[in-house]
Amino acid sequence: MKEPRVNAYLNPNPLCEGGVLTDPWGQVYPMRNSPHVEVVLSCFPTGKYSVRLTVPSYPLFEQETVVELGRDSRSVYFIDPCFAAQSTLDVQVVVKGNGICVGLQKLLRTFLVSGRILGQTGVPTFGYVWASRGLLVQNEVIAASDDRGDFNIRCPEGKQLSLFVGTKGYPETTMEGWIMSESLKADVCVPEVRIGNLEVYGRAEGLVLGLHVARLLCACQGRWPCPSGSLCGGCEGLG
Repeated sequence: MKEPRVNAYLNPNPLCEGGVLTDPWGQVYPMRNSPHVEVVLSCFPTGKYSVRLTVPSYPLFEQETVVELGRDSRSVYFIDPCFAAQSTLDVQVVVKGNGICVGLQKLLRTFLVSGRILGQTGVPTFGYVWASRGLLVQNEVIAASDDRGDFNIRCPEGKQLSLFVGTKGYPETTMEGWIMSESLKADVCVPEVRIGNLEVYGRAEGLVLGLHVARLLCACQGRWPCPSGSLCGGCEGLG
């Protein structure tokens, strides 16, 4: 039997609410983000558990909740404005129940992904950047660009990067953009993310980017690996 495991991730992106994104099939998704710490619980025996989060840098901060756990992993979200704009955060988690007590003390790190969204014609445009996880979750990680298409989104260390980029024209054009990587190792600037229905991807040491994006990032013009044998330009933080 596997031992119970606890992990945690930080979402320090600012509050985002009020907007929606509609997909080509008419499904409407609220573009809502709340700064939070996600605690992931795995391999716990079925039953009720208390989950307590404390943050040493905020001595007065303490949140606790009770959850029902089963066979599958489960995420517990602690939402608070104090998490906003934090690139790192030291946390302590204690999970108790059914004769089990598991603790975690961890420095949560994030890396900044920034860039500019371009429409199909190459004109900067407003859009949303959404950290996709395959299935919808209780608290998504979402950032909105400004009217010039400039965006910033902080993504947690230790998670696979899969950023969906969409504009308000998505239901009509059915076109989208993606920024993907197996992991982040540093802050990354993607100078231009042009919306398009791309299905061709380039790879280099875990890097996966839509080909148009890769060409804008890298002097190798989308040929992988780079002729120099290493990543170059703004893509060097992806790996």
